[in-house]
Amino acid sequence: MRSEKSAKMTSLRVLLVADIHECQEVSSSLVAADHTVLPLNDVDEASEAISLQQFDAILLGDSISEESVSEFASKLRRLERAQQSATRTAIFCLGNEPSAEIKSVAGTCSPVDGYLSKRLDGTAFTDAVIQLAQTFPEAAMTSSDSNRDLPVFELAGFQEQVGYDPDLFSEIIDLFLLEGEEQIPAMRSALAKRDFDELGRVAHTIKGSLGSLHAPRARTRAEQLESAARSRNNERCCHFLSLLEDDIQELEQQLRIVRSTVSQQ
Repeated sequence: MRSEKSAKMTSLRVLLVADIHECQEVSSSLVAADHTVLPLNDVDEASEAISLQQFDAILLGDSISEESVSEFASKLRRLERAQQSATRTAIFCLGNEPSAEIKSVAGTCSPVDGYLSKRLDGTAFTDAVIQLAQTFPEAAMTSSDSNRDLPVFELAGFQEQVGYDPDLFSEIIDLFLLEGEEQIPAMRSALAKRDFDELGRVAHTIKGSLGSLHAPRARTRAEQLESAARSRNNERCCHFLSLLEDDIQELEQQLRIVRSTVSQQ
């Protein structure tokens, strides 16, 4: 027997991001199963859509690059955490498999929850979304985090470290922001491959940079990730990498603000 929560999900709000042909092909099956579909052809439009409304499931077409899928999924999960959402939106990628069965990757560190054929069965799709909602309990979205009590950035300590030199101040911040553009994707890639040695190496490097920046919250998180990688604990690595991305994003926002202030002095 389905739970009350599952019963409410029999009619789903679905965000479909694919090319025009894929949208037409998949939408008909979903609408026939009594789902509401918002078809979009661009991942940037989809990013804007998830910030404005909530969906039960998201389908991403095979024309979307792996990098874009990963970035989109990370943005969605950050948004859910920031909003302390009581639900978790399922993400599926469309493929060309002849089978209409859904291949779930729940429990792995894939940015998506599963893969399915474009010729999907609406009822099977509904069941998969319900199953994922039960796999990831609501309480996990609102769990406490002691690291949130740590400062994001200690400006006074960093200024003292660079000897109040505005040029050195800006140079170190610019270097950190530039390196982050490569390090975050590198950690995602290492985790997807379960290359814990590489993940730990990059986490260790970032930990050192964050210590130099006087960013205790993200530094502690990087240390936790490094420890999880050392123990080769896939689940903990997934957890701490996701949180580290959140912390670094918040840190980068503050760094850009102070960097702009210093450059104007």
